[in-house]
Amino acid sequence: MAEWNLAASQREPGHPGRARTGGQVPAVLYGRGIDAQALAVDRHALLGLLHRGGAHHVIRLKVGSGRERPAMIKEIQWHPVDGSIVHVDFHAISLNEAIHADVPLRLTGEAEVAKKGALIEQERHELRVSCLPGDLPEAIVVDVAALDVGEVLTVGDLTLPKGVRALDGAGDIVLSIALPRAAEEPASAEAGAESEAAGAAAEPEVVGRRARPEGERQG
Repeated sequence: MAEWNLAASQREPGHPGRARTGGQVPAVLYGRGIDAQALAVDRHALLGLLHRGGAHHVIRLKVGSGRERPAMIKEIQWHPVDGSIVHVDFHAISLNEAIHADVPLRLTGEAEVAKKGALIEQERHELRVSCLPGDLPEAIVVDVAALDVGEVLTVGDLTLPKGVRALDGAGDIVLSIALPRAAEEPASAEAGAESEAAGAAAEPEVVGRRARPEGERQG
């Protein structure tokens, strides 16, 4: 299990702007069996944690001089203009109860696919799983080296770590192996030309003027 430590401090509820002006990010901690707490965390420390992948994993949140509490980030609010973090929600968890989390999918073997002149068309980059916090992986490795052009990999094809169960449908597509579009276009154009030539050959040739029906008078 990947864990990160993050310090937090109590803040006055209802005044998140005061935390932002002091280089802090307003936050809230809530969960079953505890009262919601208005907190503030250091902006740089939070950004560093997110950069290392902490948004998907268990965080040891220490509020003031109190004991560490395992938690996960439930929601992050971003500023629509400057992209800064406006607010973050932490959800307190129990290490003895299963959690639901989104785990990144990490591909390996891309070089082998490239040798075949193929491309990887990845449909999803994360997998929703259920497991105990202690079994939560940093990432799920997906080996694509043996896949051939036209093959599709689904959630049911993934090899998951012990104790980890996928919540997404087994038939949901993770990725597929395809030829580049440039390689497909000539074949399509050639097929179209053959079809057009065949159609032209089947069309009857018109020779001379159409005969008038019997009895039709020439004006």
